[in-house]
Amino acid sequence: MEDFDLFFVCAFLLPVFFMAVLVRLKKKHSNASVQRSEVIVWNLVLLFFLVSGLFLGGESYFRFMVDTTDSFALNKFTKRWSKRYYRKNNFGVRDNVDYNYLIPPGKRRLTIIGDSFTAGHGIKKVDERFGNLLREQFPEIEIHILGINGFETIDELNRMSKILSEGYQLDIVLLGYCLNDITYLIPEAKEIYERMAEFDENLGFLARNSYFINTLAFRAMARKDSNVTNYYGFLKDKYQDQSWLQHKAVLLDLKKTVENSGGTLSVMTIPFLNNLNKYDFDQAHSTLDSFWRDEQVSHMDLLPLLKNESGSNLVVNQYDAHPNEEAHQLMANALNPFVKLQLQKTAQ
Repeated sequence: MEDFDLFFVCAFLLPVFFMAVLVRLKKKHSNASVQRSEVIVWNLVLLFFLVSGLFLGGESYFRFMVDTTDSFALNKFTKRWSKRYYRKNNFGVRDNVDYNYLIPPGKRRLTIIGDSFTAGHGIKKVDERFGNLLREQFPEIEIHILGINGFETIDELNRMSKILSEGYQLDIVLLGYCLNDITYLIPEAKEIYERMAEFDENLGFLARNSYFINTLAFRAMARKDSNVTNYYGFLKDKYQDQSWLQHKAVLLDLKKTVENSGGTLSVMTIPFLNNLNKYDFDQAHSTLDSFWRDEQVSHMDLLPLLKNESGSNLVVNQYDAHPNEEAHQLMANALNPFVKLQLQKTAQ
């Protein structure tokens, strides 16, 4: 078993050891008067036994039964989850098929670029994320899913430029856009990421090795830092200031890069799903929609669709605001006619 390590063996042996000590003490004093000091020793050993038993129960639960993620991959079991469910193909991205650089004769190609929402963070079965669901719906075309956790627009531009320089051919390109794709331009985001990195770096021995203690430490940090649970709440006004002006230039560079290589850019905007009932980013969606309309880029905003489903649970869990399997299915179904339209508009 992958997590049955030396630390867990020690955690398992602790209550066994204290139980043995209790039995020995019981036998030693069963027929004799008990001194006060011996009662204190008995109670202390009993306390250690109960605490070690509670710890073993918590450790066993989070080590062997919890199999999920947090938004920023900070928790110990999230890192294990990624090792279990992320398998990279020949392009170094998560998928269960390899990709070709050249488009086969007579074929069409859809290249989806994006971040962890596109990669399917929190989705165990890769075939249940929206890109793979589209592949099932459109078996006649190649669908490549270039989603990488943590990528922002500047990273997607650089990645696109790199594979194009290596001979990758474009047809239709779908940008899976998330509102946090602008954070590379925001100093506040850098400070938040640094705090999260410090959480991992400053963990003590127990929090590094124990799934139970690591989870408690993570949840304590999440209660103190609203940016963990209020997923990117600080971005509310960033699509109306200088950051947006700079970001537009990068988006235009991405559009030009795609078009200069013979491709056609289309965009879908994925809303933050953790608080759709009290959504704070409507203005950002309007700004993006106006921008893409002015640039004559086909744009599908998924906010109206997913807002109608706000009564459903569309996120992975309370600590992970990524879309779950139900949300990915909704996105794929909504994208189906959108992809058909792009194929028709760009038909030779």
